[in-house]
Amino acid sequence: MVRGTLVGKIILAFKSFYTRFYVLAKLNYFWGALLTLVLFIACINNYIGNTALRIQADGIGYYDYLPATFIYHDLHRIHDSSGKLNVRVSELKGAYVETGNGNWVNKYAPGTAVLQLPFFLYAHFCVTGPTAGKLGYQLPYQNSVFYAALFYLFLSLVFTYLLLRTYQISPWIIGFIQLLLALATSLTHYVNVEASFSHVYSLFAITAFLFFARKFFLEQQSSSFLWSSFFFGLILLLRPVNILIVAALPFISGGFENLKDGFLYLFKRWFLAVKGIVIIALFVCFLSFVWYIQCQQWFLNTYESEEGFYFLNPQFFNILFSYKKGLFVYTPVLLIAFFSLIFWVKQKQYYTLYTWLGFFLLLTFILSSWWSWFYGCSYGLRAYIDFYPVFFIPIAIVLQQAKKWQRIGIIILGMACVYLNLVQTYQYKEYILHWIDMDKMAYWKVFGKTERKYKGILWKRTYNFNTYKLRKEINLTSLQDSVCHISSHEIPNFSEVSLLGITFHSNMREASNMLVYVKLKSVEDSAYYYDYHVPLIHFADPSLDKFEVWQNGSYFLEIPTAPEAQIEVFFMGKHAADTLSNASINFYSKVQ
Repeated sequence: MVRGTLVGKIILAFKSFYTRFYVLAKLNYFWGALLTLVLFIACINNYIGNTALRIQADGIGYYDYLPATFIYHDLHRIHDSSGKLNVRVSELKGAYVETGNGNWVNKYAPGTAVLQLPFFLYAHFCVTGPTAGKLGYQLPYQNSVFYAALFYLFLSLVFTYLLLRTYQISPWIIGFIQLLLALATSLTHYVNVEASFSHVYSLFAITAFLFFARKFFLEQQSSSFLWSSFFFGLILLLRPVNILIVAALPFISGGFENLKDGFLYLFKRWFLAVKGIVIIALFVCFLSFVWYIQCQQWFLNTYESEEGFYFLNPQFFNILFSYKKGLFVYTPVLLIAFFSLIFWVKQKQYYTLYTWLGFFLLLTFILSSWWSWFYGCSYGLRAYIDFYPVFFIPIAIVLQQAKKWQRIGIIILGMACVYLNLVQTYQYKEYILHWIDMDKMAYWKVFGKTERKYKGILWKRTYNFNTYKLRKEINLTSLQDSVCHISSHEIPNFSEVSLLGITFHSNMREASNMLVYVKLKSVEDSAYYYDYHVPLIHFADPSLDKFEVWQNGSYFLEIPTAPEAQIEVFFMGKHAADTLSNASINFYSKVQ
């Protein structure tokens, strides 16, 4: 009896454990996404770093619907009583364009703001106490956008799991794919620093759309079709150009028969198709209504005349391989997707091969035809972020079907891409990579460099000296740690001097930690009103791809004008191997 009771308890305990384990296993999509999110936050907090400014550049336009509606109440009052642009819109003029009827409209679609709304409202109604800065753009609102981006990253990871499970991909492989998606792509930057951009929100909508669309083609369930219609409408509301994702449906369907049966299913159940169309139409109507509120026009192209597609001049190679922004230069992990082409050829899965490759070529052709194929000042080729799921599906398939040694190689390659992406994301955030002027020479000059002395090294400004007048050139007699003092009385018209240049001959050692200090002290109260230092390597000629070259280095500083001052120049951290000679300081004033 005791034995029977004990065995019974063991069986009940095992059943209980199995039930709980089964429930947890069913929630793999949750735990994998959550673990990836935790790792993402850890990388941000401990390596890349946080930022107080997340609503910036194009992100201002995507976000501005919220303060315009809930704080300024002027979504439909772009002009003031005199007919001029109101102060807020004037300050954000880059996000607003003038329409044909003389009105102004936010050129960015409102979908991103709609998804950010719950987080904005929390900051707006729940955060108390005064905060400094422009209304709607203070720190609590900046943080709310970051939390919104994290939330939709999490949902993107969840739907990535659900989508890949329809391909019978193992959970551990999906976990690795989630890791690559979050930490081996430029998504890392656009969830953290520029979280107000539309990309992570579009990624969420497109991943969910692809999941429900594939479910519909595989199972032909009405609910899957309606949900896919909902997310397709959301895609249009977020970024209308992402309608391109429909070209991925043949690939997602899993086969021509599935694709054909799906459309036949809708043809036979036309009322279901009408429901889906109505759902999509509601999103389009909302977009048109927002436009009408602003400029009394229902349909319009919100981009300016010069901003368009140039299909006769696609920058196909540049968009993929250019050091300026090339997709595979800054997100090389996506190259793994092309390994799948070999598998599909060997297995004679030509439908899958042609539909995936066709979508990639069409997408690249259209994106590369945009007037600014590099998509402005940005990290990597951000236009592809929205379509990442179509790249990671073949990567997951490769891992699922590869042999053990091949898997190990792909995993090592993937982790190397994680490391590279984290380094380059940090470099971009810390102004080591330039946001628009990268080329082969600049890229390799700072490749892998993360020390603080490299910050801003590619941001060296050039000046048109036809607009400046040289007031005085003074040779520096001392190049040791002692301070070189220069009185403003030695400089003719010093009160007009606004540019100061330092030049010297040096071996420009990359290992050097020498800093060049420039300080300006007020004669009136002996207080320093300008204090700046720059590493030696910033003096190197930017046209040279290497340091360690004897050259005449130079650096220019824009200084505040003053009636008179004491100028101090000195070199700190000079090593015996650092050689300097022929140092001089030049004072320039702007030509009136």
